[in-house]
Parts: sequence; C-alpha cells; structure tokens
Amino acid sequence: MAKYRLPQRSTQSRHHANMWAPLARSVRTASGFVFIAFLAIGATGSLAENTDELEPQQRIEIEAVIRSIKDEAPFPAISVVVNRGGHDVYAEAFGTADLENHVPAVVDSVYAIGSITKSFTALAVLQLVAAGEISIHDTVGSVLEHYSGPGRDATIEQLLTHTSGIPNYLNEIPSVRGTFERRAVTREQMRDYFANEALLFTPGTGWSYSNSGYYLLGLIVESVSGQTYYAYLAENVFQPYGLTSTYAGDDREVVPKRVRGYELVDGGFVNAAPWHYLAPFAAGSLLSSATDVARYRRAIFQSDDTSRELRELITETSKLADGTAHNYTLGGLVYSNFHGRRKYSHSGEIYGFSANHAHYPDDDLTVVILTNHKGASPSPVTMERKIARTVLGIPARVTVDKPLTEALLRRYAGDYALHPIRFGPPVYGFAAIDGRLFLKPGGRDSSAEPIPLLAQGDGSFVAADDDEWTFRFDDDAGPTSSRFEMTVRDATVRGRRID
Repeated sequence: MAKYRLPQRSTQSRHHANMWAPLARSVRTASGFVFIAFLAIGATGSLAENTDELEPQQRIEIEAVIRSIKDEAPFPAISVVVNRGGHDVYAEAFGTADLENHVPAVVDSVYAIGSITKSFTALAVLQLVAAGEISIHDTVGSVLEHYSGPGRDATIEQLLTHTSGIPNYLNEIPSVRGTFERRAVTREQMRDYFANEALLFTPGTGWSYSNSGYYLLGLIVESVSGQTYYAYLAENVFQPYGLTSTYAGDDREVVPKRVRGYELVDGGFVNAAPWHYLAPFAAGSLLSSATDVARYRRAIFQSDDTSRELRELITETSKLADGTAHNYTLGGLVYSNFHGRRKYSHSGEIYGFSANHAHYPDDDLTVVILTNHKGASPSPVTMERKIARTVLGIPARVTVDKPLTEALLRRYAGDYALHPIRFGPPVYGFAAIDGRLFLKPGGRDSSAEPIPLLAQGDGSFVAADDDEWTFRFDDDAGPTSSRFEMTVRDATVRGRRID
C-alpha cells in the first residue's frame, strides 16, 4: 500500500484518546498505527485580515499551542477560528488539505465534522417543537409509525439527551462496524441494524452516547416536516444562519475546497476509508468549514435569528429517573463549567476527520478546530481548551510526574464500572505496569492499548499525552479506592470499583 511518508524523528509512540469510539483503539493498534513523526508545515492560509482584538502575546501563544499539538499528534491539516464578539480575532489554517495533489489548507476548507452534526439535528427537532409540530414528550413510536423496536417508547427528549437506552450501532453492535464502508446504504437498512436490539437500560434511567438515537431523530425530522433531512436543514438552518460552506456529506456532490481525510498506518498517511453519507446520516454526516461552524455556533447563542424560546430549549438539561444530573443538553451540546465560565461544546469524529467547537456565552467567545485525521492525541478537544485558556487569560495547566509506591499502585489499580452515566465501554480498568498506572478502556483484561497516566498527587492523574484528560480517585480509608472520577471532552463521569 502506497503511503504519504512523514519525515522521521526520534520520539516515543503516541497513544490515542478516542473516547467516543473506544473499539477503534484496538483496531488501530492491531493494524500497527504508530505515531512516530510530525508533518512540519506552517500556516498556509487565512480567510481575512485578522483584527487587532488579540494581544500580540496571545497570538504567539495560540500559535505555540497549535504547533506543539501538531508536534505531538500528526494532523495533515488544521483550520482554526477564534471568534469574539462577532469578529474572527484569529483565523488560520495549517498544513495540507489534499496530500496527493499538494493542496494547502485554508481557513474555509471544508471538512467532515462528524458528531458536531448532532447539534444541527437537535436544532431541527427543536424548531419543530417550538412550532408546535411535535413535543419533546412524544414517543418514537407515535411519530415513526413503522418503528416497532424496543426503543419505540423512548421519548424525543430521551433521544436528544442520549438517555433512551437504544444501543449505539457503532459501539454496541460489533457486526455493524465496517459494513457501511465503501458501499451505499439506505435509511431503512441502517435503522434495521439497531431497531430490534435490546435496550441497554429502561429509557430515562441511564445515559449512554447513541448515534442510533440521533439517526432516529433525523427520520423524525423527515416524517414531521415532509422534507428530507438535508432539504430541511438547507431551508431552515443553512440559509437563515448564512452558512455557505456546509453540505450533506454526499460524495457525489461537488464541494469546493473539500478536504480529504487520512489515517496513519506504520508511520505514513493513507486515505481514510470512504463512507456513505446515509450511514452516519443525522448523527454525523455533515461537512462544513471552520468559519461556517463558528458563525453557526455563535448565532445560536447571540443572534436575533434564534428566538429566546428556542435558545432556552437548546440549553436545557435534564435529570435521570433517580435524580442524577447529566450535562448533555436538548440542543446536542455538552454543558460544562470551565474555570467559572459557562461553556457549550461538542466534538466530532468520523473516518479520517476529528473536530471540536465550543461557545462561552458569558464571554461571547467561540473556538472551532477542524482536522483531517481521526484518533490522534492530543485531540482537537485539548487544542480548543488550551486556546480558550490563552484568550480568556486562564493559566495553562502545570503537570508533574510523581513516583508511585507499590501501596498506591495497589490502591488505584482495578476495574471500575461507570453507572448510570457512561462514555464508551461500561468498564474502565486501571493497571499497574512497571511502577506506573495505565488506563485500559474495557477493563484490565481487555485488548485495549494501555494509556499511561501521570500522577499529580492526592489521587489525581492526567493522561500522559493529553493533560486535559483527568482522573481522580477517592480518598476513602482502606487499602483500595472504591470510586474514581474522569473528566474527558468537557464531561465528568464516575465509576465504582467492581473487582
């Protein structure tokens, strides 16, 4: 297989931090994906003259963040937009959008944005709710008359917030993975992959990320509006919000400035597996530019084009049946508190692409990062957080690597179950290897690649290659910890020891 070879340098292998699709880690490891080099390409494109709203030192620090992460995680191309108060105070592109044809990336290059699509889907659904066409309390079965699977009694609200219990067809149904690569599928075929699968839990009693739920939401938009999902978005989202570089993701469509996605295999880039746009559909098929995503995200929070009623729906959160709060909003966004500031964000990953975007309403700040490589660590999520720290004047994280005694390693090592809120696998293992603590998604006996953690003291750890991915073990008396807390992708989940 011919590959675009990276310039070689001496470095340790990098580890992945792909928490939305943990199964991909073992697949990539088995294929020999090794991060051994860095594509040293500087800034190549800027959409417009940057304003002077950033201090010169802030621009230097943002550039340093981007270059440092490119040094750790090889992205062929990165497009970054920082918008403050409606002005793009930083808008730059780095690297190559098309390696075969030597096309440099520009700020308005068009990337696949993966699960950022979910916020567009949620917006469409909530527009129909605000118009009185449906209610968030309507069940799937009452809106989709031909849907008779176990999830038929889940509500639209539960689909929006990942509390329906409907299995994620990417992670929970292994037979589906790869079946839609390189071939066309229909809506009905994709629906039938998961329609009759048993629920993970009774709707409303747990939280588990589900592309299947958002697939159904796309079908609901079509059923209620009488339009295709994509036609509805074009008329009711793209046009009103002035999005001129956002597309369905259909490979047959001619898309100006389209970026190609890549995977890293044995130190060289290969083209990512192609996928049919109806495979992810309303859960992740859209293409867009960093400028469009920034314009869209800010408009949802700051523009008069978004009504107060709709904005309240978009930012609304809920609780599980037992009163447990979660931070996934009706609008397909993760709500968090970032050093005292409200933050709404969402990442996206799909074959050959990874992205992140966030809006800080108290500061009218929007940060968007789009890339054409999936699974690299540090990820666009970490890049966004570090850029936000620079713009908001929040000190950079300071990490250490404290030695661990055998007693401390025994204290933390074990298998912990995430409940009632989980990301990816229901069990996370922590293993003591050669005097260090390692994370193993799926449990200590899983085939997942061990991810080294750095001890910060007092039961706190960070991932060795991503200091924004943090862990904290409890301080209960006794030789072993009984609980741990993990913060990843702006969400915090908790697990209890089960071994």
